[in-house]
Amino acid sequence: MSVELFYAKNGMPLPSVVLPDGTTVPLHSSYNPEKEASGIVEAVAQTDLILFIGAGWGYLPEQADNGKRKVVVLIFPEEARFYETVRPPFLDRKNIDVIETSDDDSRWCDEAASRLAPFCYRSYRIHILPGWEKAAPARTRNRAALAEALIGRLIDDAAVFVRFAKLWHTHFFKNIALPRRFLPDFRPVDTIWIAGASPEVESMVPALRQRPSDSLLIAADTVFPFLTANGIEPDYAVTIDAQPWSLSHFTGPIPAKTALVADLTAQPSVAARFDKVVWCAGGHPLCALAARRLNLPPLNTSGGNVAVAALSFARLFQPRVIRTAGIDFRYPNGKTYSRGTWLPLRWQNTGNRLRPADTENEILLQSRPYRFEKETANYTPELFLRYREAWKTETESPPPRFERKPEQPQRLADELNHLPAVCTAPLRCREFYKKLN
Repeated sequence: MSVELFYAKNGMPLPSVVLPDGTTVPLHSSYNPEKEASGIVEAVAQTDLILFIGAGWGYLPEQADNGKRKVVVLIFPEEARFYETVRPPFLDRKNIDVIETSDDDSRWCDEAASRLAPFCYRSYRIHILPGWEKAAPARTRNRAALAEALIGRLIDDAAVFVRFAKLWHTHFFKNIALPRRFLPDFRPVDTIWIAGASPEVESMVPALRQRPSDSLLIAADTVFPFLTANGIEPDYAVTIDAQPWSLSHFTGPIPAKTALVADLTAQPSVAARFDKVVWCAGGHPLCALAARRLNLPPLNTSGGNVAVAALSFARLFQPRVIRTAGIDFRYPNGKTYSRGTWLPLRWQNTGNRLRPADTENEILLQSRPYRFEKETANYTPELFLRYREAWKTETESPPPRFERKPEQPQRLADELNHLPAVCTAPLRCREFYKKLN
């Protein structure tokens, strides 16, 4: 398959796909390509972002480029080779981003993400060149589906950033001033247990109690009250959320042996309850910047799930075996969380005759799209499928590396020449960034 130059009835350039059997598929109108492009763009005149799958001679991107909207073009390898011999005018437009796609989807998706982030567009449209859809339907639809999924993730990221940016910034500067910092030596461990809040954990209580004394138990914050109520003391409890209700998981007694593993942007009130806090560098840009100067273990927070963060922390110990309890990313038999965790306790305290606790469980089940497995009566929300994928990605990625320094001050701020506790003034923030750089 190749792209060759022909001409339309009105004399305008008409790139066409030549299939292996010799069939020619024009990428634009065979009569008046410019008029065709004008009609298509006019229909989406109010769109802030237009992403084209395939370019041809670039009539569509040129018409769409009005200096106000974002225009992105995903070109096929055959088009890239074609542009080595001829150069359509749209390639010289500064406002048009051209990205060459390939069979390596991750490469061009990463490039597209870097061009589109942060996603601040009110509306968008993905348009496929009809010629490419006819010439290579499967490949074209695959590109469109990947682009749609990519934009969906960017929209989610932007929404999270808008909601939590101020919290993350404030928490970071509060947390680096807190005392009681603790850093494990990360000696290799044979077995590590990771516990989550799925109802499955209730049946795993005997196994958790009888685990070998030289093994480690790392608990997600949601399951922490359930474990302590059953006499199980985790070695580490992991929290990454910035919201105030993260404290709801830690309102009960805190075992002296348990250390909190927290992202530097996590809720400070949670860290204040622990005698030992392992501060980690998550995915926030401030954390990445701080990790240049501070001795911070890495923590994978990109999965948006505490279990994935717990797994990334566990891998720092280079365990031979990692076992899980209550981490199945589903709602088995219509049950959401194990008894004794914060949500069932909250429902139990707020339930009444007109709105019993079971109603709240049903509302949570129905509040988001899910897949129902009739044979096993398991509910799997679509969000949990993303968590599963994030867990799988973490297990397949190279193990994280961390080199512990011998001397560790009690406060992170002490590594930065006694930085003030909360740097809210712009001048102090600039001083802080200078220290990190």
